[in-house]
Amino acid sequence: MGKGDKLIRGIVEDLIKKLLEDNIPDTECYGKDSRLFEICYDDLQLYLMNRWNIDSQDNLEFRSRFLDYITEEGESIIPFLNVWVKNWYECWKKRVMIVFNSEKWNRNYKQVTRLMNTGGSKLSAMEIREFTYPVAVTLIEHGELACLRIMSENFIKLYMNNISESPTKLEEKINLLNSIIKDAVNKISYSGPIIFIKLSGIYFRNI
Repeated sequence: MGKGDKLIRGIVEDLIKKLLEDNIPDTECYGKDSRLFEICYDDLQLYLMNRWNIDSQDNLEFRSRFLDYITEEGESIIPFLNVWVKNWYECWKKRVMIVFNSEKWNRNYKQVTRLMNTGGSKLSAMEIREFTYPVAVTLIEHGELACLRIMSENFIKLYMNNISESPTKLEEKINLLNSIIKDAVNKISYSGPIIFIKLSGIYFRNI
């Protein structure tokens, strides 16, 4: 990435941070809420990849398209990003809940972590990564915008608890992915929070 590309990307990142701070009270994207920005920016990337029909998860391909888009649109990109961030925050409020009760958190976290670790161990890191994007696209197509990668990876790992053996053949993997997607759609039919965040300690642990 050249100096000009880095400058353009830096401007966009600063803009997203400002929009988040404008829309969410007491937010500090350059400080304590930097993780919030990272998730928002990743969700924006997934959203635009789907919008532009980029099947590859190659960051270089996305970055090139993103920088071209910014260059072509100029300042007219600001209204789009402003609306998108507002919509993203509405989805965030719908899907994310802050947990204050440490006892409840520890009990639930340990239980779900065990399930996720068991399920996640049945797929390689590469397979989880390959499955994540189509699941995230499905979430987008059903109106989700926030925590796309977090939800997708968790849905994959939790579903794998239902599988006795990891798939090896391509057809088996395709059938498994379709089943995971169907299960993910069922999960997001629930209208309440799916991601739970402990107020202090480890940030963005989710159950």
